[in-house]
Amino acid sequence: MYDIETELSSKQYNSIDLMKLIMALVVVAIHTEPLVRCENIVVLNLYKAISDVAVPFFFIASGFLVFDKVIFLPKNEQERMISNYAKKF
Repeated sequence: MYDIETELSSKQYNSIDLMKLIMALVVVAIHTEPLVRCENIVVLNLYKAISDVAVPFFFIASGFLVFDKVIFLPKNEQERMISNYAKKF
């Protein structure tokens, strides 16, 4: 039997998974401040640029993944999934 929800939930985005891993490590680095004694301005600017993107990346990736699941569902299923997702937060 064909189940669209099962098919949509099994879709993989390896590049997003890789970026989530990298950004998770960046978030850990933000909290542990590994470059406190670094005086290289290039390294510090690169670190700041990447760390400024880490948390927004998770919001964008989550929105993309939720939208990607919902977009192909019938209207009533879309409303149900969005409602259930919104109740979690």
